[in-house]
Amino acid sequence: NYLDWRQPQRGFQDIALYNPFSSFTLTGKGDAERVRVTRVTGNYFQLLGVSPGLGRLIAPADDTPGSARVVVLTDGFFQSHFGGDRSALGRTLVLDGDAYTVVGVLPPDVRVSYRDANPDVIVPVGLFVANPQYARENHPGLLGVARLKPGVAFEQAIADLQRVSAELEAEYPRS
Repeated sequence: NYLDWRQPQRGFQDIALYNPFSSFTLTGKGDAERVRVTRVTGNYFQLLGVSPGLGRLIAPADDTPGSARVVVLTDGFFQSHFGGDRSALGRTLVLDGDAYTVVGVLPPDVRVSYRDANPDVIVPVGLFVANPQYARENHPGLLGVARLKPGVAFEQAIADLQRVSAELEAEYPRS
């Protein structure tokens, strides 16, 4: 639905998605540890106007199946696990058995989602779209954020998005 919504709607500059409800097991150094993970679309940080504190953030090129696995650290995780050492960039984290390359760190004042606690790490959601959990009919628990186009009222943008949703529902009816 997300990919379909981005194309035909006329009220938003862009739409991004995130899922703040994941956790992965971090292994490879010391005891295994559960870490809080937020999965985001490649345009998430750009849409929100977030700049990296160090390195770079997740980009659209990172957000497709088969892309290299990258991870962005929150500042709290960066401080607690790497002591603020800039050499963390380029290092590998093993999350749920998969190797991810650290490409960036968020600034200390950035909140990634509405949840009480910031995640520890952020990964591209596109790496997981082949997972049946993310199939259109499974309602995968992704949350959306959007930026209005200049001169468009929120009500207009929502009405347009509802129109697109109705068209999609007609094309892909629920079983």
